[in-house]
Amino acid sequence: MSLTLFASILALLINQSFACDCGQAIDYIVMDRSKGLLTRFPWYVVIENKSQKPCGASLIDDQHVAVAAHCLSGSNEASLRARLNDNSTKSISSVWIDERYNNKTGAYDFAVLTLASPVGSQFKPICLRDSTRVPTPPIHLVSPKADKNVEGFPYNYLYNHPGSKCPSPATQTHLCIMNPTKVDNTCSEGPYMGYESNARFYLTGVTSRCFSTEMPDLFTDVSLYKKQIRELAPKGCWKDTWDWSR
Repeated sequence: MSLTLFASILALLINQSFACDCGQAIDYIVMDRSKGLLTRFPWYVVIENKSQKPCGASLIDDQHVAVAAHCLSGSNEASLRARLNDNSTKSISSVWIDERYNNKTGAYDFAVLTLASPVGSQFKPICLRDSTRVPTPPIHLVSPKADKNVEGFPYNYLYNHPGSKCPSPATQTHLCIMNPTKVDNTCSEGPYMGYESNARFYLTGVTSRCFSTEMPDLFTDVSLYKKQIRELAPKGCWKDTWDWSR
């Protein structure tokens, strides 16, 4: 191999590794809606469903959205719309649901939607990780209620401590997470995100099951879907947590 060809391949690999931009929140006060945005997270999407309540979801590249499968149960492309962070909407061209999804236990509760067209450059996807290391601190984003979004504060959700029992119907596909500030059994639909030391948010899970106070909630572990996400969303931003590039 010639030196020139080797240098070109190396440059291409480096550019691919650092070209994507993801997981950076918009710098504005969370409760300030003066910019007309749903949230400070440019990857946040609300999936509106004619037959079910809306669910929070995440852009994983410019045309694909990660969401819980139970949010789509009994629906097709025509009955779904994606409301982007600027309140504009897009139709859905295709739906992928894990064929192993069990609506009784919540096992494999994961899906990917393809938007009818790519989003604009003002939207950035959430970061994706190869590592299975638990990111901290976590943040949980809640789907809209009365046209408002509520953002969980850091450390509200904690991974269940070793030795404690996850509530039925927890499965091997779930993350079992305790919210010590919970006051009822409402289910907060939306992405479960980790904030890393490089000031980026990473997709960790999607809401699967919620329970009463003093019991952990269940989130589908997104790390189980690395292969499928790479295939379905080829432009996803897989960024190492040590990567501080901008």
